[in-house]
Amino acid sequence: MPANFVGLAMITPAQAVTAEAERLRAAGAEVIVVAAHVGSRCQDLTNPADLSTCDTEEELFVMARALPRGLVDVIVAGHTHAAVAHRINDIAVIESYASGRAFGRVDLRVNADGRVVASTIRVPQDLCPLGDDGNPVAAARCDPGSYEGRPVLIDAELQVIAERALASAKEIRDQPLGVTLKEPFPKLYDQESPEGNLFADLMLAAHPDADVAMTNGGGLRADLPAGPLAYGALYEAMPFDNRFAVVTLDGVHLRRLATNNLFSGSGIFSWAGLTVDATCKGGELVVKLLDKKGKTIPDDRTLTLVTSDFLASGGDGAIGRLGLPDGSVEVTDTVIRDAMADVLRARSLSGGKAAELAPRDHHDPKLPRLRYPAPRPVSCRAAGKPRP
Repeated sequence: MPANFVGLAMITPAQAVTAEAERLRAAGAEVIVVAAHVGSRCQDLTNPADLSTCDTEEELFVMARALPRGLVDVIVAGHTHAAVAHRINDIAVIESYASGRAFGRVDLRVNADGRVVASTIRVPQDLCPLGDDGNPVAAARCDPGSYEGRPVLIDAELQVIAERALASAKEIRDQPLGVTLKEPFPKLYDQESPEGNLFADLMLAAHPDADVAMTNGGGLRADLPAGPLAYGALYEAMPFDNRFAVVTLDGVHLRRLATNNLFSGSGIFSWAGLTVDATCKGGELVVKLLDKKGKTIPDDRTLTLVTSDFLASGGDGAIGRLGLPDGSVEVTDTVIRDAMADVLRARSLSGGKAAELAPRDHHDPKLPRLRYPAPRPVSCRAAGKPRP
């Protein structure tokens, strides 16, 4: 969220860890353990020295290899929901999947001078057996068994807290939105998709005074399943609490937005109230925009675009590149996902076909909203791509 980083400078994890670890060593720390939301994944956990099955390009390896040798003793990693039980840059590293399904262990030997002279990395231990879907079974069916000859027991007080939270989440997750999806609505990151167009349509329906709505492929995180739609499925597809932003701009800015996205390989923009017709002519990409009535949008026409605060504040390098005058962007307090849910509930009250949604109603492959010489990034020249 670019707006949240104004006035801040970012440093790498290795820089942050090094500075803090050196401070702690100077203060007399004998053992330093880093707990970081930085991870990787390894397929074979039997040999800590064998990194051949690990994703060594992930941030965990980048960070560990950049640390001065001997400064850090252990890294407890995370983020990737995977497993690591290896030695990286002579640091014992453990990552134990996610969601409390397993625990990791590293044993350290410290001599009388307060120096770590040896470490033993243990393979992550599952607490519950895995089901057919690869996830741990429900707590009621979980039998953790024993560890080093002693029984592993569920903490009754923590279990009550967890079950109370899960029940509360389930109540919200199962709330029906009153509409039925005839078929699944698939998401696509870099192509026009039924889900992307549906979300853009719902955004425009939530702001009927706007001319155009836009969302991005990176914001689509799960397909919508067929059948009665519940809030939980909508949440999984759009898990971010982004707010609506209303942007005042001209047709030339809107055309530049669409053109830049076609020249990019990042998440595709999904549009409502707009059709993008792009063709190659004379080695250049010519982009024409059509409004919801099928009329060409001239460059000097002033329009209202409704989108997310993420995109409006510079996310994906989109609107921030337009150089709009001050006051062009108004960020609201309305969470997009919740407004979309309200639109769907209102449709259900009208009954009939309005309460049934089909992918083709929002994305007809024969009549796409985005017409351009595929693939993206678009190129109309024999060598190199045209500049926007």
